[in-house]
Amino acid sequence: MKRRVTHVLDRVWEFYFREYKKLFLIPLMLLVFFSASLAYSKITTGEFFQKGVSLKGGYSVTIETSYQFDADLLAKQLTQAGFFDVDVRTLNDAFTSGISGYDITSESELTAETIKTFFQNTYDLALDDAHLSFGFQSATIATTFFRQASVALIIAFVLMGAVVFYYFRQPVSSFSIIFSTLSDIIAVLATLNLLGIKLSVASLGALLIIIGYSADSDVLLATNILKRKDAPLKDRIKRAIKTEIVMDVAALSVYAIMFVFSNVQMIREIALVLLLGIVYDVINTWLGNVVFQRVVEEGRQ
Repeated sequence: MKRRVTHVLDRVWEFYFREYKKLFLIPLMLLVFFSASLAYSKITTGEFFQKGVSLKGGYSVTIETSYQFDADLLAKQLTQAGFFDVDVRTLNDAFTSGISGYDITSESELTAETIKTFFQNTYDLALDDAHLSFGFQSATIATTFFRQASVALIIAFVLMGAVVFYYFRQPVSSFSIIFSTLSDIIAVLATLNLLGIKLSVASLGALLIIIGYSADSDVLLATNILKRKDAPLKDRIKRAIKTEIVMDVAALSVYAIMFVFSNVQMIREIALVLLLGIVYDVINTWLGNVVFQRVVEEGRQ
C-alpha cells in the first residue's frame, strides 16, 4: 500500500514538474473569474465588494436568546418592517453548539423600543433589555477608517515590492511575487462577495496578514529556485514544497479550529479570510508564481 501511494505521488510530482506551464492556466483562469466577479459587483451595486457596518456606518444589535429563528427569513421580515440593508447572523455556543443569540446590523436606526416591538408583534416574543446590546458606527468615521485601511494595504504592497526587488535584483521575479500576492487578495475579496459576506474591520486586518503570509511563501519559492545552487532545480523546488506543506497544514489547522469552535464573530471572520487566503496562496504560488521563477532560472542556464 505504501509503495503504491509513493508511486502515485511520484507520478503526480513528475506531471507537476513537466507540465508547469499548462498548470499556470488554473490560477490565470481563477484570476480572470474573480476579477470579473468584482467588476460585475462594481457595475451592478456601485461597490467592488459589500461593506459591513464597521466600514460604512450603521447600527447593530446583539440579542441573547435561545429562540430559533430562520436568519434569512428574519432579515426579510425586518426589511419589510422598514429597516434598510439588514444583515442577520446566528451566534452559536462554542461548547454546546446551540444557538446563543443573533447579531443584527442595519443602516436604519435600531433602538430597544423598535426591536422589542418588532419581535413582540412578529414572533410574540418579549425581549428583556438585559439581553439586548446596541452599537453604532458613524458613516464618516467608518469611511475615514476604510480609506486609511486601503492606504495601509497599498503601502504594504509597495514596501513588500521594494524589499523583494532589493533582495532578488530581478524585475520579473519581484513582479511575480507582487502579482501572486495581489491575486490572493482579489480571490479572497471576490469569494467573500460571492458568499454574501460583508467586509469588516476584522477582515481588513486579516488581509494584511495574508499579504505577509503570501510574500513569505513566494520568497521561499524564489529563494530555492534563484538563490540556492546546492542541488538540481527539481530537487530545490521539491524541498520548497515540503517546507510549504508543513507551514500550510499547521496554519490551516489553527485557523480551522478558530473558525469552527469560536463563538466570537470577529474571530470567525478573521479565521475564514485566512483560510481562504492560504488556499488561494497555494494555487497562486505553486501553480502561478513558480512559472515566472522557473522561466527566469532556466533563462540563465
